[in-house]
Amino acid sequence: MPRGQLPENIQSFLGAPRPAVVGWVRRDGGAATAPVWFRFTDGTVELSMDAEGPRARALREEPRFSLSILGDSWYTQVTLHCRAQTFTADTDHAVLDALSVHYTGEPYPDHAHPTLTVTASVDRWHTFGEI
Repeated sequence: MPRGQLPENIQSFLGAPRPAVVGWVRRDGGAATAPVWFRFTDGTVELSMDAEGPRARALREEPRFSLSILGDSWYTQVTLHCRAQTFTADTDHAVLDALSVHYTGEPYPDHAHPTLTVTASVDRWHTFGEI
């Protein structure tokens, strides 16, 4: 698996609003996954999540996670192996809304729960199919 800066073609692939699944290690050592919205900018991954949810708690304890991003078919994909770097309260839901606009064209309709922005560096990656 390559390390270092992602090639331009992969960065371009990651810039589009694509289906993605994040995987992390639960507190009990088991694996967990969830579909997510993400943004890739300036070499970093940005995720939004419930500030008090199990994913946020687990990533604070074990910051490594994987993010698999699908292309136009199951046979085109990129998996990023990441490390959470920052955990920032999204008090005005600006990041959540930006992600929602990126994926749906509209701000997120529900601001009832506090959200957290996790910014992560990419340690390694691999691709499958034509990127």
